[in-house]
Amino acid sequence: MTWRTLVTGVYAGASAFCTAVGIVVPALWWLSLPGLSLFFWILLSRVEGWSGALLSGVLFGVITGCAGTLWFWDTLPLNFLGILNPTTQTIAVGMTWLYVGSSLALSVPFCAVAIFTVRRSLFFPLIAGLVWVLTEYLRMWGFALTTWGPKSLLGPHFSSAAVGYSLAENSYLLQLAAPFGLDGLNFVVAFTAALLAWLPRAAEQPKARVHAVAQVALVAVVFWLYPREQIVEGGASSDRSLRFAVISGNLDTVREHETHEMLIEELSTAAAGDPPADVILLPEEFSLTSIFWSVGDYQKFKERYLGGRDVLIMNSRNNLFPEDERNEAPESKKLVYDTTQSGEIGRYIKQMLMPLGEYAPAFTKTFFSVVPDPELHMYLEDVMVIDPEYTTDLAVGTYRGVRIGGLLCSDLFSPYLYRSLVKDYGAEVLVNLANHFWFHGSRTLYWKMVQMARVHAVWNRRTLLIANNISPSLIINPMGETVQESRWGTRGVMYLTLGF
Repeated sequence: MTWRTLVTGVYAGASAFCTAVGIVVPALWWLSLPGLSLFFWILLSRVEGWSGALLSGVLFGVITGCAGTLWFWDTLPLNFLGILNPTTQTIAVGMTWLYVGSSLALSVPFCAVAIFTVRRSLFFPLIAGLVWVLTEYLRMWGFALTTWGPKSLLGPHFSSAAVGYSLAENSYLLQLAAPFGLDGLNFVVAFTAALLAWLPRAAEQPKARVHAVAQVALVAVVFWLYPREQIVEGGASSDRSLRFAVISGNLDTVREHETHEMLIEELSTAAAGDPPADVILLPEEFSLTSIFWSVGDYQKFKERYLGGRDVLIMNSRNNLFPEDERNEAPESKKLVYDTTQSGEIGRYIKQMLMPLGEYAPAFTKTFFSVVPDPELHMYLEDVMVIDPEYTTDLAVGTYRGVRIGGLLCSDLFSPYLYRSLVKDYGAEVLVNLANHFWFHGSRTLYWKMVQMARVHAVWNRRTLLIANNISPSLIINPMGETVQESRWGTRGVMYLTLGF
């Protein structure tokens, strides 16, 4: 190994670490730009061949991929899954973290070679920006293919390591998501980083300076003129208006046997608002069939708190109340549009995206066979059971003339699922019922969730409401601003009236 190669490796590690900090720490989001710029400078000026570019890409991809999934460690301890051995817990989480982080690195070395190949082009900043959009897109595909399972969502959806999300921390730069969503933000970060890395050459060559100015102008014109969604949010006095009640749960303050009473209290508070709510959002795992033990109990609640009023209750649930449960078939996670008068008006069966939490990848048994712990293998057997009724259709519920597009928890990671609800299904307001209990209310995961939600809201120009069961619940407007946010460690109800 030559001295130059060693120094280049140090530069590559520094660039990856800098970018990783920008991905993980919201207050230091701006570090993503110099980190990626240093990586491009390495490809421009330091590496001496495609093998050097390949190795630099491997280092950059693995470090940033593992940074984007750092919140996996917040699943510890795993005792709530019946896995009691602390060593098994650490090994299982560590193996999963490295496996997922590495899957997000697969495309980066090859795209680094592509960027290295065009290093002498006068259009280097533009090409590098476009190649990086492709890199991030292929990173998501790398995750999908390496974590594939019979119930998994196959497509470019797992985007937690994307550098573009860092721009969501700045309200002005966030608006650049309006025309192209996360792809646009990824391009802006990469194009700017490549431009900075290219500045020494532009300073020396007049022709390069002209091309740099022309490329900046071209990008500005495209972002300015490209069509975008119109904001869908009128005044509360609109002909079509709905009052939403977003319930925030806090599992840390509630023992399991108290959950039903707590949820009935929150539901009754939401139902008794002034003015009363038209739509009530329950966090994932807080469902009508877990709150009420029989249809009769549910009917009593409706009569007492709602009278004859029709209310839409969006919740995730099983098909049966506990007293009717026969355990004859495995259950999928479902988001149900439940009205108190007309019953179910829509249903979405979740598309599994979180490996080992929601489904087991195809080679899980082989992967974890090195861990001789029967508790781990019993858990894996359970999540590998396939529901024969599993489907992947999105669903929008139309209530009082308003089309509501709801998804569950990790669906938020996808840059494209909410886009499809708006473009293909005409959703006018967006909803997410979240379950962060798996990650013990991880702050790191919550910060990433907020960034993703802001991008979804701006790209689609729709209000996004998130009901969470341990982390704070959120209401984000079409400009990506947090209108309301519940406090950590508390439970309660937030209200918002929207006109359409």
